[in-house]
Amino acid sequence: MHFQTLDVAHSTLATLSFVCAGSDVFRTGSKVQSTAGAASTMDTSAASETTLTYTPVNAATNILTLGCYLYFTCNEKGTWQFAHDLAKYTTATAGTFAWS
Repeated sequence: MHFQTLDVAHSTLATLSFVCAGSDVFRTGSKVQSTAGAASTMDTSAASETTLTYTPVNAATNILTLGCYLYFTCNEKGTWQFAHDLAKYTTATAGTFAWS
């Protein structure tokens, strides 16, 4: 579990990446909320993707901010499940998650 304890709007954080170790991957079809043009979207992981990257903006509207959680669980050797509890504010329309 990752608990976000930093307001990314006022930090020097350029990106935040979570990378699987060794030959581990994220489960194909994993979903993460992202943004595009100030609207919420969903990004879906493809086969063999090993990295989840968040790119914030310097504004108080990031979807990953103080008090948010990212959950990583492994119930099958080498394959990671992902879930999230992101900002619930109606103004949380910035920042981009992407699988790679």
